[in-house]
Amino acid sequence: MAIVFVLTTIRHDFFGLLTLDLPMVRHGQVWRLVTYLFLPDTDSPIWILLSLYWLWLVASNLEHEWGSFKLNVYYLVGMIGTTVAAWLSGGAVGNLWLNSSLVLAFATVFPEFEIYFFFILRLKVKWLGILLALFLAAWAFMGLKIKEHFWLKLDKAGLSLHTFYIKNYGWNDLQNIILKDGLLTLDLKSNKIFILSLYTY
Repeated sequence: MAIVFVLTTIRHDFFGLLTLDLPMVRHGQVWRLVTYLFLPDTDSPIWILLSLYWLWLVASNLEHEWGSFKLNVYYLVGMIGTTVAAWLSGGAVGNLWLNSSLVLAFATVFPEFEIYFFFILRLKVKWLGILLALFLAAWAFMGLKIKEHFWLKLDKAGLSLHTFYIKNYGWNDLQNIILKDGLLTLDLKSNKIFILSLYTY
């Protein structure tokens, strides 16, 4: 994940080449079946370090409790489930859901494990698991609403992304617009990137 973070920081379009996008896999980009596992959840160096530490903490404790074989089988089944979910939803996905399932498993196996949230607030992992489950449920619900109503509008003033809410960007806010292999990449000067699949299902 750290190597991919560095590469995506250097080349923003690299991120779009690694997501699990099944139409692109069908067009020969089979590496996407594995590379999405290494996508970072953030573009902040501090958060990536915290994220890597957290992933190590969760995975090493689960490995100690379950053993290497069971943890690897769990992650492999999660990879297959994520791929099936991407196929059913017709969208591109990263590793958020899979890694979140690790955290939920950790909260189930070690509910009394305590962490310091933001290094200040002492919190038992079971409460973090409950909050994460609620957050994921809300996000899944909003994702369904987004998919129903998503559209992109281009005009003389700039572009509008209509998802759960409307975001307007002027042409001066854009650094690059790239259309390649059915993916529209919008690279903003504020270092935000939107990657949209133009395939219809």
